[in-house]
Amino acid sequence: MNSERSHLLTLASLVVRQLDDLLKRFSLQYSPNYVAKVRDQAGPLVYGADLTLSSDLKEPRLAVMAKPADREFLLRRVRVEQSGDVSVRSRKLKVWVLTLDAEAVVNPLKKTGDCGFRLATTWDATGGRVERNSKFEAMEGLRVGVTWAVNYSLPEVTGKFNNRGTGDEGGERGMHTSLGYAHGNVSRMELAVWPRKLLGALSGDDQDQGNAKKKEELKALLGDGSSTPGSSLIDRFVSSLKDVGMPKSQESRGGEQQQQRR
Repeated sequence: MNSERSHLLTLASLVVRQLDDLLKRFSLQYSPNYVAKVRDQAGPLVYGADLTLSSDLKEPRLAVMAKPADREFLLRRVRVEQSGDVSVRSRKLKVWVLTLDAEAVVNPLKKTGDCGFRLATTWDATGGRVERNSKFEAMEGLRVGVTWAVNYSLPEVTGKFNNRGTGDEGGERGMHTSLGYAHGNVSRMELAVWPRKLLGALSGDDQDQGNAKKKEELKALLGDGSSTPGSSLIDRFVSSLKDVGMPKSQESRGGEQQQQRR
């Protein structure tokens, strides 16, 4: 009885260690910055404002921005922060297999400034890390964005089997299994609103619904080719007049008199 209990305790401790190891190897961290964007376009210029909420910030942070609507333009955006920082960022330049982008930040109030750049290659080598900025168009004028990253190592199994003899330097056999790991992180959630586009989409839906309602009323009045005869309001009105008795026209009366003479 004691041996069975000891085996169960050993098995339970093994399962707990395995689960703890899996939880350490595979995790998801969710502590993003929440950003609300308002955008509009005037000719070749896109402008707007951003409101950022974060656990690291004591209060919301406001910024205004402007950027060219043409994606081929060298300048990517100009951004003015609430703190007075003015940042100018370039688009990513591609030369052969190299990419280069730069950003300059100045603060006229504090009389400070710095500049940085990033030089990388276009080779698709993730190096155990994937980072994406996924955007979803919920409807016209309303877009949701998620910035996430995953650090990972794929599972692998290695083994070695040989037979060199039976002495101290004899056969060597063994197998090693690595489960790998994956650690995900959601760092940014954003909601971008284009007010004029959104209002246009909503008014367009209302107009479509109104047109559909008018079409249904017109079909009920005039009848539809696929409907049964006498189903329209006009057909029912004519049939009611026939039941009551319509006054005969002069042509019908003349025809009846000719038949009586014959």
